[in-house]
Amino acid sequence: MNGIVLGRTFGGRKASFAKKMFSAGVLCIGNTNAGKSTLLLTLLPLLAATGVIVHVGDFFKQDMRALIPRFRAVGRSIAVLRPKDFCWNLLQVPSGEPSIHLTLVCDLLARVMDIPSRAQVLLRRAVHDLYEEFGVWRGSVASWPTLFDLHRAAFRAKSWNAAGREALLDRLGSLLLSLTPQVAGYRVGWTHLDLAKHSCVFEMGGAAERVKHILLLPFVLGEFAHRMRSGVANRALDLCVILDDSQRFVVESQGLGRGSLPPLIEMAGLVRGAGISLGISAQSFQGFPAGLIENLSLKIMGRLGSDDDWRRMARELGLSHEQRAWAELQLTPGRFITRLPLGPWRKPFPFIVQPLRRLPRVTDAEVKASQAPRRTIPTLFAEEYRHWTPYEAETELRTKPRATPESASQSDQVDELSEIELRFLRLIVLEPGLSASTYARRMNLRGSRAKALRESLVRRSYVRVHSLATSGRGRPSIVVEPLAKARAALEQAG
Repeated sequence: MNGIVLGRTFGGRKASFAKKMFSAGVLCIGNTNAGKSTLLLTLLPLLAATGVIVHVGDFFKQDMRALIPRFRAVGRSIAVLRPKDFCWNLLQVPSGEPSIHLTLVCDLLARVMDIPSRAQVLLRRAVHDLYEEFGVWRGSVASWPTLFDLHRAAFRAKSWNAAGREALLDRLGSLLLSLTPQVAGYRVGWTHLDLAKHSCVFEMGGAAERVKHILLLPFVLGEFAHRMRSGVANRALDLCVILDDSQRFVVESQGLGRGSLPPLIEMAGLVRGAGISLGISAQSFQGFPAGLIENLSLKIMGRLGSDDDWRRMARELGLSHEQRAWAELQLTPGRFITRLPLGPWRKPFPFIVQPLRRLPRVTDAEVKASQAPRRTIPTLFAEEYRHWTPYEAETELRTKPRATPESASQSDQVDELSEIELRFLRLIVLEPGLSASTYARRMNLRGSRAKALRESLVRRSYVRVHSLATSGRGRPSIVVEPLAKARAALEQAG
């Protein structure tokens, strides 16, 4: 049978899958070292060779950057994009009516930032007014407002409801600290229409969960919504979206439903006719919504780690007690059981994925080189926000005298840092905008020790702190922002 060969059966025949099998959605469950990454590194280049565009969310590791040489071997290219590599503007309307996009944007921001209902009203009003200011309602597409414009508009709107305004400012400011202007400060950025033409690995390791959601969901859901509005039906598979090691991402995305159907579950139920395949890879069934599992019809199961998972696998694949007992003994790393969603053969069968030869290490320089075609996409950066801070009216910025060249060079000079100070700075640079207590907990430091360390770095101009309300009640949190001197110190330390 012609198709995509993922390995061989236990009887020695080719384990071949017709391309249309993947249109029904893919669910791959297997615990650590079950061989899921090997399976994806085998499958995705073969799909790309048939003309399918591949988007992979790599949430914790850097395994999927190995697709660069494997795609090259089949005559295709793939870019690896880290959060800092994005050129992004959530308020830019890629296609369709601005009014529809405004609704989608406000709904996504309200979900990700978990803002109260009064602040949601102010959010919608602010975005509407920005679209009026930038001529969006009159058809202008030359330049778009950014989330930084949204923050500034809320900051200056002193007449708004105080509680709603403060909630919007605090949560939007915390989100923008994590994103940084270098990612989200584009008046014209990349859209789902641009990325749908190119295969990409979204390497999200180290990013905060809210950053993962706010960067990936607009691209994934935007392309899906665009095809639905265009009336696409029964389209052949041409886009495969794979979320690897996505247990936490998928489970937390349920909380974005706000009483309605969560976006990933809604997408899984409708993408088949749009020519999109949604694939989920995870280590366990724990926390997975039933609606998502039911709509990912091609299920591939590897070795599991708990009795609950084995029972769930047996139920999903229709295994008898004897077959489950056999699977528990035989599913060593690289061995899987699947059941086809289409065609006359509907019984579950095992297969073995061929182990990959040792792949060459893909360096950051190769990652940067892979992004070259995407850098040709026209963008426009908002220069006024390059050095943005959530407090544009900070007193010290208005009263501090202009520094002389001598004093500036002294303040920018990197002094000698201890090992614990370097570790602290590295954590803040990798995940900016978290609370001081979060950094202390991750470094296993007592509160007084962490406070002394933080205050020392503030005095020496490595970091800046802000008091932000990161929840709806209780005392404000101290949020830490890295400065340019911190990045320079890490570069110098190697």
